[in-house]
Amino acid sequence: QAQYQWTYTAGSLPGTIYFEGYAQGSDSEGVIRSNTAKSLDVVIEEKANLSVSISCSSSTVNTNQTINITVTITNTGEADALGIVPSLTPSGTANPVIDSGPSPSSATVSGGSSVQFSYTAHGTTSGTATFTANISQGTDENSGENLTGSNVQDSVTVQAPPSYELTSSISASPSAVEPSDAITVTMTVQNTGANTVNNISPSSLTVGGTSSDAIYVSGPTPPSVSSLGSGQSQEFSWSYTAGTTLGTVNFTGYADGQQADSSSTTSNDVIIQAEPASLSCSITVSPTTVLTNAEVTVVMTVNNIAGTGGATAESVSPSLLTLGGTSADANLVSGPTPSSADILAGGSQEFNWTYKVGSTSGTLNFTGSASGRDANSGEEVSSTPATSNTITINTLSEEWKYPSGTNVTGPVRTVPIAYGDKIFFGSDDNHLYVIDATTHNLNMDFTSSGMIRGIPWPNTEEYSPGVYKDIVYFGTLGKTVYALWEDNTLKWERVMGEELSTAVLYDYYDPAHVYFGTKANKVYSLNASDGSNYWTTPSSVGGAVESSPAMAYVPSLYYDEVYFGASDGKLYAFKASDNTVSRVFDTGDGAEGAIKTAPFIAPQDPSDPDTRYLIFFGTENGKFYAVNISNLSTAETDTGWATNPVTCGGAIYSAPWVDVETGYVYFGCRDGKLYALSVADGSSKPGFPVDIGSAIDSWPLVWNRVVYFGADDGKFYAVDADSGEIVPGWPYDTGAPIKSGISLHYIDEDNIYVLVGSDSGKLYSFKVVR
Repeated sequence: QAQYQWTYTAGSLPGTIYFEGYAQGSDSEGVIRSNTAKSLDVVIEEKANLSVSISCSSSTVNTNQTINITVTITNTGEADALGIVPSLTPSGTANPVIDSGPSPSSATVSGGSSVQFSYTAHGTTSGTATFTANISQGTDENSGENLTGSNVQDSVTVQAPPSYELTSSISASPSAVEPSDAITVTMTVQNTGANTVNNISPSSLTVGGTSSDAIYVSGPTPPSVSSLGSGQSQEFSWSYTAGTTLGTVNFTGYADGQQADSSSTTSNDVIIQAEPASLSCSITVSPTTVLTNAEVTVVMTVNNIAGTGGATAESVSPSLLTLGGTSADANLVSGPTPSSADILAGGSQEFNWTYKVGSTSGTLNFTGSASGRDANSGEEVSSTPATSNTITINTLSEEWKYPSGTNVTGPVRTVPIAYGDKIFFGSDDNHLYVIDATTHNLNMDFTSSGMIRGIPWPNTEEYSPGVYKDIVYFGTLGKTVYALWEDNTLKWERVMGEELSTAVLYDYYDPAHVYFGTKANKVYSLNASDGSNYWTTPSSVGGAVESSPAMAYVPSLYYDEVYFGASDGKLYAFKASDNTVSRVFDTGDGAEGAIKTAPFIAPQDPSDPDTRYLIFFGTENGKFYAVNISNLSTAETDTGWATNPVTCGGAIYSAPWVDVETGYVYFGCRDGKLYALSVADGSSKPGFPVDIGSAIDSWPLVWNRVVYFGADDGKFYAVDADSGEIVPGWPYDTGAPIKSGISLHYIDEDNIYVLVGSDSGKLYSFKVVR
């Protein structure tokens, strides 16, 4: 095998060429020739031929304004130009500076194509910026020869820029608003440059601040202006509504012009604050009518009249109260309560005082105001002074008395009874009086056989067929029992052989009859129809019967029994249907323990239908008993009273009164004290006994937690059943001892009176304390 090599030089015509040939030789047999072979085509290309061009984006720019430069290199040959890197040289009076480029940093320029290279530059001063471009390196693809180009240039005029400059400021007013108030926002735009700026409009505003709660309404007005010359300004305004979130709001924006924009700026803060606190007050005094030395309650109601979401009034306190009126006499007991308070918007607060009026009758009112601090602004807020209603201060006096002039000639010691339109009472002058309950004029005056004590018992009965009239049953110390019609005619009278010593008890059960006792140690029962004996014979006991009778009208208990106390110290239970003594309770003290008070029978727990009933009474030797009605026992297991009887400091002639509402039994004693013992266990009520320093024989009455009673000092008392304190303005002095029991005259809920007689010979009526 042999290789043969030739060297050719390509000609000047582009295209393709190939080479053919064969080999020839001889051997022993002669000439030998190979087949004809053909080479591959060889391409003949023109070599790469590069040209350079340059262009700047603008012919005129401002100093420091970016100049975009494009250098284009074109290969007009057929061979590729490899690794072409352009060059760019700045020059000129503008002192141009190349900022970036070329991009790309190098490239292959294929035959018959171009590649663009980008630069950025700027001129630093006014003048001419010239940029010279060429090829810094590159080779022909085929020959490997270095390629070059010719310098090309482009120039830009660099000039100082025109002066376009906008400034803006924003203000919002007012500086403080309440929710839903209007806010006006104003942007002031000024051209601070030397040249006119065209087409200026404000941007949209953004709302900031701690609240950021403002609702767009309208604006900007105007929406834009066509131009602003140098030094000129323009205001743009918006309307917003403050939201409900308290705090601050501000507004940020800028102005946009064709040649220049202003920087973004933010307004002043607008405070969205609650409606300021605002105070008003009113004062009321109650009750509107009081007695001297009574206590009154003064209430100042302070309102924060700021609307919803308004400011709280903090540390609100009332002023000192000034007194007015014809009396203007009162002393502070306590208050104000509370001493101060925070009041929310739309809220109110009551401040309470207790005053004790003086001893001067007349009128009284109170004037004052309130002040505090606005929680938002810290400013003081005050109400205008207010004056209360005017109350009347009276000296205690009776509602009415009978007779209004000359007294009846004897003491009034009966329990006065209001029945229908009449009031019945008797006197030691032997007269039974019936007066009109409305006019207080005398209806009837009946002269009896003796002094009238105890209780007159009125009723309505058939006077004649189909005609009904009032009738009253009563007895006298002159040994006579009467049944008297309202027209002053007798239904009957019964003269007994002995002196009556108790009140007459009228039993309504059919047939109606009356009970009473005598000093001859006897108990009688008469028919109410004609005065004849209901019991065939009276029942005898071991002592004078000076205790008025009592019955227990409780069907489940001993409704067929009537109870009397006697001077032998015993409590007797009689069969109501006959004269049989069914049961006896013995105090064991004999005559020293004489029972001269009317027993009072009451349930121990009114809310329990199965509760036990107790009989309450006092004795002459100062002992007070609670006896179980079912077995006449005083044991604690039967009564709940650990101490039974309770020992007092004097004789007890005052009948007891059980007040279901308070749960206490009240009675007076000759030791000058009013007692109150628990019905449940016999313990003394706090604040009791009340010591008035004068014997109390009067039967007390309790109404609406006030105890009414009289005493030997001639005074009529009203005591608070809860505290044991004498009601201010009381007592009332009748001028003579009071031995009468107290009764209630109920007309309606606004007209309730207590009736009491006095040894002065008068019957008195007083309106209840409450």
